[in-house]
Amino acid sequence: MISPDLIDPSLARFVRMTGLICDERFAYALYDEDLSQSWASEGFSGPAMLETAPSADALTLLQTEHEGVCYGLAFGIYRSPLAAFVVLQSPAELSAETCHSLTHQLRVMQGSVAELQHLSGRLEENVAELQHYQHLYNTVAAVRPLQEPESELPELLSDCSASLDLAGVFVYHNDSRQIFEQVDDAAVFEDTGLSPNRRKGIIQRDLYRLCESSSSAFLLERFTDSGASASRNRLESLNILVAPMLDRQSQCIGMLILVRPDSARRFTRSDCRLAELMAERAFRILQSRYDHATGFLNRQSYRQMLQAELMGLNEETPECNFLLLRLDGLDEAYARGGVDAGLHVISQISALLGKRVRSRDLAGRLGKNEFALLLKNCKRENAMIVAGQILESLSTFTFEWQGEPLGIQANIGVVTLTPRFVTAENLFRAGREALESAREEGAGCAAMFTGLTGKRDELARLSWDHRIYKAVIDRQFRLFCQPIEDANAYRDGVRRYELLLRLRSEGPVVVAPYVFISTARKLGLMNCVDQWVASQAFKLSVLSNPDPSTPHYAFTVNLSEDSLTPEFAGYLINEAERLGVMAESICFDLTEAAAMKNLKQATQFIGLLRKRGFAFALDDFGTGIGAYSSLRNLPVDYVKLDGALVKNMSHDPVSAAIVSSLAQVCRSLGIKTIAESVENEATRELLVRAGVDFVQGFQMGRPRAVEKEFDVYREIYAAQGSAAQ
Repeated sequence: MISPDLIDPSLARFVRMTGLICDERFAYALYDEDLSQSWASEGFSGPAMLETAPSADALTLLQTEHEGVCYGLAFGIYRSPLAAFVVLQSPAELSAETCHSLTHQLRVMQGSVAELQHLSGRLEENVAELQHYQHLYNTVAAVRPLQEPESELPELLSDCSASLDLAGVFVYHNDSRQIFEQVDDAAVFEDTGLSPNRRKGIIQRDLYRLCESSSSAFLLERFTDSGASASRNRLESLNILVAPMLDRQSQCIGMLILVRPDSARRFTRSDCRLAELMAERAFRILQSRYDHATGFLNRQSYRQMLQAELMGLNEETPECNFLLLRLDGLDEAYARGGVDAGLHVISQISALLGKRVRSRDLAGRLGKNEFALLLKNCKRENAMIVAGQILESLSTFTFEWQGEPLGIQANIGVVTLTPRFVTAENLFRAGREALESAREEGAGCAAMFTGLTGKRDELARLSWDHRIYKAVIDRQFRLFCQPIEDANAYRDGVRRYELLLRLRSEGPVVVAPYVFISTARKLGLMNCVDQWVASQAFKLSVLSNPDPSTPHYAFTVNLSEDSLTPEFAGYLINEAERLGVMAESICFDLTEAAAMKNLKQATQFIGLLRKRGFAFALDDFGTGIGAYSSLRNLPVDYVKLDGALVKNMSHDPVSAAIVSSLAQVCRSLGIKTIAESVENEATRELLVRAGVDFVQGFQMGRPRAVEKEFDVYREIYAAQGSAAQ
């Protein structure tokens, strides 16, 4: 006989509790109709199975030919309501009163078993949830050094959103008035009717005001009242959890906001605790952006925010000026009193500078003796006045250590922001040039940047940076394409092309990507470049594939490592849906080095887009020592064999063996291979024998302008040309 524990936990409980009720007065048995199984106590001699089901209303006498008298009752303790029957065997007939009492006891037991089963299920769910949150707790609460603060906050938001199944997660930092966000379900926010700017306003005003009076996480509904603003009332369709970010003095300096649609699972106390832990982690990440001695932004964070200001400059932007202050005499403080003396002087200087900083200005410490101020909406003549006031306050202030005066002096260089600088580093160089001019005039002087007189290389680099910046912003690009042929000539009927980027130039000449890509990456513009290429590829795919059921043309789009983010994946998905692109016609190309640099982020990016039907190719494959591990870790559809290996095949047996080995491994994993740099028929034949699936190179065709290869693209190209002019 099978043990009841192996069939159903509630059945096992029922058998044990029946034994308690029967005591030694009755033998008993339990019958399972569904499983055709029965369980009997010691001394039971009743029937092995019942021919007819007993009543479900009360314990009734059964007509049996066995010893003693048997009474039966139907029970719905698990599965279907009439799946189980209990039979009690008594030496003699029972009175109606006894039968009624036993029926009542069995019914009470039935309810107890059902309740225990329910509680057991809840307990299992809670244990699983606790294990899940314990894992997250260990991840979030782990005290570890911050390696890359600027990338850790987006990673925290991504992990938070994925782990808690959120529509969106936001971090607001009040000191910098910045909002960091990850929105995974834009439709949820669109249903509120609030624009992103209006949403930002609600976060900065309504939600932060509520958060200032709370020291722990809370649900937004706790604060809804008849006096709530109309905008806050429009948030009723959302399930919002807010956790304050507290500094070391328990003052609120920001908040973490978790959002689910109202129809989703409600936030629990465990979610509240986890949100508080994530808010603590976000605080640590944000604090790592500041200089501990002054409270100003550190060099890395200041450079990034200054870069953002430069990128946002246009003709309508109010004039802004950058002040670079350098101290002389700080080394004397360190020499007299060590680090304590140096930090004492720095804190005094930061306090003096803080009095001159408005809430909209940007203050930072760039080095041991360098400070920076960005004065927004401030004309150059006013900036020079502010610089003079700062220098005057420093000269009249008595810096001393242990009663001994310190000779602290300063100079300031002033630079007016223009798009020509392009990068923050260029602005820093201009500031130092102005500083040198100020120091030539003497201590306590300020000077305005007037140009890099006599520094031809610096001027040339600024000019080139500005040219690339303007080209990217104005989309002065041109697309070329190169065919990718099936090694055995179009077996699936799809013509494939790799799309190649070129920069427009004066006359018929175009600029190759290796000339401008490094500058664009340095300027932080690769995301703009990738957006343009992807958008053009989508338009080309729609125009060249009029039949929505089957793609006749497929295009490979190169992406940079800067674009391997969930945000860019969301942009690609939304843009493809807007244009009606067949995902099967697009393959995104990543280099092996870029993918392996941040494997977790690359895998997540690939996964998001492959779910929508897009394909992925791993480029420059075979150049790294970890090539085979790349295949195991990255879910790609194609592998593009490095051109250097392919070119050497005809005269280098080792290269030929490597290509053959890679092709064989890829085939075993279901991955197609593409050989690049195929320049002659002999190399193509070697590749076919090696089992390579596709070939690309001059032997198949040189790159051609897309508008010349595809007539349907000419109108788009003509419109872009007129816009660029």
